[in-house]
Amino acid sequence: MGDPYRTLGVAPGATKDEIRAAFRRLVVRFHPDKNPGREGWAGRRFCEIVEAYEILSDADRLRAYESRVRRPAASQPAPPRRPYYFDLDDPESRARQVLYLLLHRRVAEADATIAQEEGRWGPRFLRDHLEREDLVDCLFLLAEAREGSGLLQAAAALYEEVLGLETRVHRSRHFFPEVVARLKALYVRRIPRTVGPEEALRSYDRAEALGVGRVERGEIEKKRAMAFFDLGEIGRAAACLQEALRLNPRIKGAKRIGEKIRFAEGVCER
Repeated sequence: MGDPYRTLGVAPGATKDEIRAAFRRLVVRFHPDKNPGREGWAGRRFCEIVEAYEILSDADRLRAYESRVRRPAASQPAPPRRPYYFDLDDPESRARQVLYLLLHRRVAEADATIAQEEGRWGPRFLRDHLEREDLVDCLFLLAEAREGSGLLQAAAALYEEVLGLETRVHRSRHFFPEVVARLKALYVRRIPRTVGPEEALRSYDRAEALGVGRVERGEIEKKRAMAFFDLGEIGRAAACLQEALRLNPRIKGAKRIGEKIRFAEGVCER
């Protein structure tokens, strides 16, 4: 076992939250299931990360490690230490600061840093100064923060960017399934509630482009039916509802929409 601090990428004296955040990030990245073709290497790396976390998160094991390497354990908890790159002002270090702040849920500070550095280096500040895997982590955390704040369109745009970055590689696509699931939830359920029927229809198209199964497509067709109904396009609404029922005859809510469509058709015939 090497230096557990180096293995997790944290400084001696790191807080429990810092250690936990680093551990969670690394086990996702290096899990053998996320590294097809490199399972052996990833498995060894994964075991090293787990062992490092077990040492740093257990007071007794940490004391034993400190004693073994002749690094005296402090009698009092060491004050939290910031990573070295907080003392640097180059764009790469500032970009890494953003990722650190996001990992520690300090979103306002991260946003302030991004705004400041984009003023210096332009709107591609993060894209130009983070390595691909760090950029994916950073954009995912930003998307998560935007979604939590109700900025759904901004969240979707960031998730789409993560998806694009993940699609370009054949290995370590650890965010791909999660991003697809979140985008579908945004495009099918959340965003349509906040926009008009025309934008809702575009949102359903984006969801379908991500790849959907029979049941998911039935749900989308049902929602399209309602959007077309709201636009006054009764014929297209009826066609979408018919397709939804073909895909899933037991789909919930279809009866209510069908009654609205039939009523509107009856009014139009008068």
